[in-house]
Amino acid sequence: MDAVLISAEMHKMKPNANFYEHILNRFHVEPQELLFLDDNIKNVNGAEILGISTIKVEKGMDLYKEICNFLGK
Repeated sequence: MDAVLISAEMHKMKPNANFYEHILNRFHVEPQELLFLDDNIKNVNGAEILGISTIKVEKGMDLYKEICNFLGK
């Protein structure tokens, strides 16, 4: 994990595209290189529209396992 970004600290609003584009530009990555996690389906959908990989966080979810599954480990 390279960073944890909080939209309120960035003064950007999810699910607006400028939130996700800011992250892509900051880290100089392509959408498919970014994994976005959120518990709000609107935010997840906003990321997916731009081609960003996502995980919809659910209560009790084992995030370590989900991320490992995503990475193919």
